[in-house]
Order: sequence, then C-alpha cells, then structure tokens
Amino acid sequence: MQLRGEPLPLVIHGVHDMLYPVGTLDAWPDELPHSRLVFIVDQVDGQELEADIRRLLA
Repeated sequence: MQLRGEPLPLVIHGVHDMLYPVGTLDAWPDELPHSRLVFIVDQVDGQELEADIRRLLA
C-alpha cells in the first residue's frame, strides 16, 4: 500500500521505547508498492505475534 501523496516508500524504525525519524527508500523493493511490517524479536512466538497483528489490523 502506498500512502497518498508519498511517491517513495517510508521507513519507520522503532527499538524498545525509541521511535526514530521517518525516512524514505530510493525506490520500492521489487518495484511493487506494497507495505511490509518487519519485526525483530527475542523470545516471542512468531505465529502468535502474527495472529495478534492480524487481529489488530482487521
């Protein structure tokens, strides 16, 4: 999903309780304007996390 008015993909980094300034990429990966969520976690069940995220986004 591309955000209205934003021609380039936005990148948002958050670590622990820190949210860093929003940046952009030079182009869409694979030239496809699709949003992606990437989580790097420790001691978290990936399937449970995915199910929780899907419920929140529904």
